[in-house]
Amino acid sequence: MKAMVFAGRGKPLALTEVEMPRPDDDQVLIRVSACAVCRTDLHIIDGELADAKLPLIQGHQIVGVVVGKGAGVDRFAPGDRVGVPWLGWTCGVCKFCRSDRENLCDKARFTGYQIDGGFAEYAVADARYCFKIPALYGDVEAAPLLCAGVIGYRALRLAGPGKRIGLYGFGAAAPASRRVRLLLAILLVPCAVASVVGVLLLYPFSGAPSAPGAGGPQVNALVGAVTPADCSQSSAGQPAPNQPGGQAAPSQAAPSQAGGQAGPGQIDNGATGCVALSLLMSNGPAAGKGIVSVVPVEPTTPAYAEGDRVVLAYSGGDPTDTSSYQVVDFQRGVSLWLLGLLFAAAVILLGRWKGVAALIALGASFVVLIGFMLPAILAGRAPLEVALIGSCLIMFAVLYISYGISAQTSTAVLGTLVSLGLIGLLSWAFTAAAQLTGLDDPTQNLIAALGGAAHLDPRGLLLAGFVIGALGVLDDVTVTQTSAVWELRRVNASLGAAELFASAMRIGRDHISSAVNTLVLAYAGAALPLLLFFAAAGKSLGQSISAQDVASEVVRTLAGSIGLVAAVPITTAVAALVASREPARSGS
Repeated sequence: MKAMVFAGRGKPLALTEVEMPRPDDDQVLIRVSACAVCRTDLHIIDGELADAKLPLIQGHQIVGVVVGKGAGVDRFAPGDRVGVPWLGWTCGVCKFCRSDRENLCDKARFTGYQIDGGFAEYAVADARYCFKIPALYGDVEAAPLLCAGVIGYRALRLAGPGKRIGLYGFGAAAPASRRVRLLLAILLVPCAVASVVGVLLLYPFSGAPSAPGAGGPQVNALVGAVTPADCSQSSAGQPAPNQPGGQAAPSQAAPSQAGGQAGPGQIDNGATGCVALSLLMSNGPAAGKGIVSVVPVEPTTPAYAEGDRVVLAYSGGDPTDTSSYQVVDFQRGVSLWLLGLLFAAAVILLGRWKGVAALIALGASFVVLIGFMLPAILAGRAPLEVALIGSCLIMFAVLYISYGISAQTSTAVLGTLVSLGLIGLLSWAFTAAAQLTGLDDPTQNLIAALGGAAHLDPRGLLLAGFVIGALGVLDDVTVTQTSAVWELRRVNASLGAAELFASAMRIGRDHISSAVNTLVLAYAGAALPLLLFFAAAGKSLGQSISAQDVASEVVRTLAGSIGLVAAVPITTAVAALVASREPARSGS
């Protein structure tokens, strides 16, 4: 006979000639007339139900005619029209089987999963789990009732008589009605078009300027030994100790840390004024060669130890001359990659496919940030405009990739968009009112490095940071409020827009306090060294807050918090408006 055979995860069903099944005791042989397709069939193909019989004939909503039977079958005769459901066999002796709850049997086997099903010309089934099909149903009409219909009927029978009934389903968000799709298109399409046009207008197609003052190339090196040294000692051109040809000696007998340092980041005040680092170059023009670099021991000097991997700034001079190099940092690539992999594994382990979608969305955010926003700002475009357009792109990508295309997601996008605009407006107004220049140390260093290659607006750069920093928390608030409105609509489809708004706002008030606290603490943590500096300087609270760097964080925090607070009623109102215009049947 012909059958559609499933051979393994991810493989399509294949039309195959297989042997005709024979009914055993208590089984009937059925000529299949119709077999409906269920979402569970796709779960099996996707490997989400991992114990499938292989090779397997799927299909568990079978309607057909009995053409043969095994010993012990007296309920059916050849010619009877019967249906075969998902539950295909149970043990018959456990507590569940003896109390009419055989669907909970631990040893149960299922049609189209562990027993060959109905995607074939013929099938065999346990007669105890077959049903006679009434004549009023056609084959095609009856087949779907053998899964969803059986489940619904059993639930209704167990629930008993009642005046109201609630139906619950799970899966993707219900599709929006035509009216809702039109409304969302009217609101969102212009925003999407404006974002694309903005990117085309602001992107520097001729290329972003370079930073001639940002320093030369960098090379990597391994610290072979750390020894106390006299600061007057000249190390130019000096080979590493005890190593001919200038090769550094990783195993050289020397103190393991500079000047008896107690640990990373700690300097022993009793040490000599400098330390000599024996370095083996890992790459660059002197790869494989060794040099000795003398480093002054100061309160801001990190602790170096044998085996450290460091980064050197190379001036471009003689590659064998120590004066051509300066130790500027530690290598952190391996640890950062490891942390990134742990993060990705944790997200995928908990979120599964949702986690994968979240990581893809995160990648899209970096593409927009690095591929568009940074080059555009470096090219002299207005930073606030670039930040708003880039944030819109990130918002569209992150929300739709993470939560799917639906009316619910589109509502969260609208709420985020309006709230983001409000944060941008508040930040612009109060940076001007507070006379914030944006000329903090990193910005001044950037301007100095660029020289005359670019014309940066420091205050605009500050505003851009405000907008980008608030976007992530805004997503959380708007998605939560939108979900709350949709759940309320599903529970009670009779609620109108005003009632949905009032109910969801009670949830939003609980959420907003934690969201604002999160934002404040995040900014306070970032500014902690600065706060400690002002505390040590003995300045009053008013003087500390009024300082340029602290005032920038205050405006960032308060403007962002006002935007978060406003996001709750804005998003809730939009969600209530959209949800209330969906047909009641789509949410119940």
